[in-house]
Amino acid sequence: MSDAARFDEPVSRPVWRRFAVRFVDRALAYVGDGGFAAVVHPDGAVEALLPRREDGTLASLGWWALASLDAAPASRDPDGAGPHRTRLDALQAEAVLDWCDRDAVHPGPRRAMPLDCVACTACCQDAHVVLEAADVERLGAVLGSNGAPLARDAEGRLHLVFVDGRCPNLEVAGACRIYSERPDACREFPPGSEPCLAAREETLGLRDEVADEEALASEECN
Repeated sequence: MSDAARFDEPVSRPVWRRFAVRFVDRALAYVGDGGFAAVVHPDGAVEALLPRREDGTLASLGWWALASLDAAPASRDPDGAGPHRTRLDALQAEAVLDWCDRDAVHPGPRRAMPLDCVACTACCQDAHVVLEAADVERLGAVLGSNGAPLARDAEGRLHLVFVDGRCPNLEVAGACRIYSERPDACREFPPGSEPCLAAREETLGLRDEVADEEALASEECN
């Protein structure tokens, strides 16, 4: 497995923070510093403010956060200046405010997370990895040699079939046996994104390492 799945430095991810709408200027400044903001309106509606890159495109971790809420823009093309703003429905707002509660222990707009994909493998379990045409062409010989099962989902898309909740290409020690030819969905999945954090929580029971440590310390004190 390539060393690309191990990180010598912690992964930097944005920290979610909630702001009342009267403090929207502070929210905009916070997003300008690299954080994610949830602006709460008097009627309870919630708006997500996420940073854009210099070329006007939504930053990668912001796009993945919205994608996990089924709220991602249809296109990743530049769509304006200033923070990207998305009005959330009730369920999306509930999830984002929960992320704000999770991140409340972090003081700044960014959080450094030590991540080791080989030790984690959460995203390689209970996932739905769709294969594009380029994946099938690239992986044909490899998948044939190790007998990884494939199937089509309800939309007719070819995907890997997980065995007992694990990717068939995931070795016991955590390495990926097809890492150099892995599907594009795996290549593009960013460590430290909301889907990554959700997989770690659901699979490993790690909501957030710092928060978990503080919770344990609090229990020990009591």
